[in-house]
Amino acid sequence: MNAYRKPDNLRWKLKTAAFKKMICLQDRFGLYSYHRWIDENELSSKHLAKQSFQVKTFKNKPVFVFLIPFDEESHDDLIYTYRAIKEQTYSYWNVHIISKSTHIYEVAELEGDTRVNIQLLTPDTEVNQATVAATESAKGDYLIVAKPGDVPAPNLLFEAAESLQNNSKHDIVYYDEDYLGTGEGERLEPFFKPDWSPELMISINYLIHAAFRIDLFVEIIHQTGSDPIRGYGDLTFRATESASKIHHIPEVLYHKRTRYEIPSQADLLTHCRNVEGHLTRQGISDPRANLVKDNHVRVSWPVPKVTVSIIIPTKDNLEYLQTCIRSILQFTKSATYEIILIDSGSQEEQTHKYYAEITKKSNIQLISYNCGDNFNFNTALNLGASHSQGEILLFLNNDTEILDSEWFDEMVRWAARPEVGIVGAKLLYPNHTIQQAGIVIGMEGHASHVFAGIEEGYQGPFGSVSWYRNYSAVTGACMAIRRQVFEQVGGFDEDYTLVFSDVQFCLQVIEAGYRVVYTPYARLIHHEGQSRFSYIPDKDIQLAYSHFKHIVKKGDPYYNPNLSHAVRIPTFKRKNEEVPLERLEKIVSDTNN
Repeated sequence: MNAYRKPDNLRWKLKTAAFKKMICLQDRFGLYSYHRWIDENELSSKHLAKQSFQVKTFKNKPVFVFLIPFDEESHDDLIYTYRAIKEQTYSYWNVHIISKSTHIYEVAELEGDTRVNIQLLTPDTEVNQATVAATESAKGDYLIVAKPGDVPAPNLLFEAAESLQNNSKHDIVYYDEDYLGTGEGERLEPFFKPDWSPELMISINYLIHAAFRIDLFVEIIHQTGSDPIRGYGDLTFRATESASKIHHIPEVLYHKRTRYEIPSQADLLTHCRNVEGHLTRQGISDPRANLVKDNHVRVSWPVPKVTVSIIIPTKDNLEYLQTCIRSILQFTKSATYEIILIDSGSQEEQTHKYYAEITKKSNIQLISYNCGDNFNFNTALNLGASHSQGEILLFLNNDTEILDSEWFDEMVRWAARPEVGIVGAKLLYPNHTIQQAGIVIGMEGHASHVFAGIEEGYQGPFGSVSWYRNYSAVTGACMAIRRQVFEQVGGFDEDYTLVFSDVQFCLQVIEAGYRVVYTPYARLIHHEGQSRFSYIPDKDIQLAYSHFKHIVKKGDPYYNPNLSHAVRIPTFKRKNEEVPLERLEKIVSDTNN
């Protein structure tokens, strides 16, 4: 029977490889555009027309309020935005416009629309007072702050309202977005967001155009006296801190005017101050948020004085191990740490000479793992942990190389946070392209490294590789965790032999109530990252399938379903792309042949 299945498996492998190659070539030569993706995926006018009738079936009909600031220069843009709001397939909305300019009354299209409220301010009226009053008096359930020129997609409110049926009590509803170009109907640079990712907010406030429950917003305004317009960024952070349910709709439902959305230096610095305030309220002492290369945000705070155990499984490959140890000693001078080497049967004389020399250092010890031919990577890691003394365990491959002195503090400050379970680093190939910047469940089968093979400064439809993020998993090649969390989940699963155990470990930590964080500011070279795990035991494939399949079926919450799972560099999902679960099942089936 298996003999008849093998040709089918071969054809499937060739088809899968050809499809992946096609995507790579299309992206390389610009043969698949965002415009084409829109044509293939977004609702037609016929489908939009049906939504107006579907609304009648809604038991819950929340009212959405658009709060829009107006000045003389935004006359035409205001009309543009107002027309887009009028075209909504869901009609339960109203608009509050705040202006100090009497020219607002020259916008003739607004006349006679009872859903439009204009609040004209006198020259001496504080905008803060007016916007607070407007928010408090708004007759609705959810607030969306819009800028003149922005265009909500015609189905934005419908999709938001639909997500609130069945008594769902979302405090914040957000969605994907893009920019409007200068040409008629031109749309550019989509941002396909993950589901709620708290650490991503540090790098970019991706909730600016979200719908917020009005009573939550008003409560925060009362507590802080903040201006819903000028202090909006700070208010969004505070709203996330109070929210119990944040919901993401993975559809491009908001289109921004480019010229309004290019942040000034002042805007970026304001964001940094908002981040500092947010981290302070999270219990972090003396946080700092600064702009670094390419205006990315980097945060820091005092590193707790703890002992860290760096656990390194190793066997021969002396050149790699020497490079790894040398880089640790060079770039980790002021920290309190120990290095635990778990040797699984080195044979080379030079390796044992090196062990004898390096273990003369008081903070380096060698543990023998006598496994014979039955090597188990997870047993080695757990063995190292059992011989360690540190409050934080830092698992490190022997073929890694530290690149700068900030790596250690960056890993430790995040790993010490009570809400964080695991922190992972940015790993680079020797040519300094990305090897690991987070793992996506269901990508290329079981799970793969997103952004792999791209340049460090890359930014695309999933954002930047230089942003803090939450993921379902990070690689065990450089991973830090508090001992308490490690012991709580029972360490690494020794039913696995070699691969996928780090992914399963991360999932167990998430299930225990913690977050997995990727930081781009702990940078290491992974020398053999390109060839590592060329052999994958069938047992690991089968076991990982049983652990991952429910996530693959539902979709990794930290990756957007509009992005392709066939390749590692984020790009548009193609029409007729293989369903991730089907691909996973074929991979598993292939191990049985």
